[in-house]
Amino acid sequence: TFPEPEARLTTFPLVLGLDGKEKMSKQLDNDIEIALGDDKDNVVLRGDGSPTYFASDIAYHYNKFSERKFDKVINIWGADHQGHISRMKAVIGALGISPERLEVIISQMVSLHRGEELVRISKRSGDIITLREVIDEVGTDACRFFFLSRSADSQMDFNLELAKKESADNPVYYVQYAHARIASI
Repeated sequence: TFPEPEARLTTFPLVLGLDGKEKMSKQLDNDIEIALGDDKDNVVLRGDGSPTYFASDIAYHYNKFSERKFDKVINIWGADHQGHISRMKAVIGALGISPERLEVIISQMVSLHRGEELVRISKRSGDIITLREVIDEVGTDACRFFFLSRSADSQMDFNLELAKKESADNPVYYVQYAHARIASI
């Protein structure tokens, strides 16, 4: 998302400006689509004039590359968005930006647990836990250790209670304790 919601208002018109660079078409339902050389419908503006999520992504990347002059953008996307990488790189190319300047890291889902209980999270209902909240609860060291102990492309069960334990059950505590012992020698 944009740091400021107003940035979207200045960047969305660029979607219409793609007309000269890529083939745009208006469908029977008045949706505006962009042809990216694939066989999918790539709707950027709905018939009612509202932008799609894809249009927001285009505007976001345009803002980063063209307006804020980033040399490289690294996105971390969930595995359910893997199919969107090629179309995002195609549209970045259509904007005259080298697609190699966009790197996407695909990450599997992280399940949060409190002991044996799964913590229910829903973006739609606003029930979320931010990384900041996890760090505040378990500490920076524990958070780093648990996330770095797994590859981004493997699913993870993060047990908040275990991460806070001060016993050998907690691998972070065990590593910290071992470090303290070694440092005292």
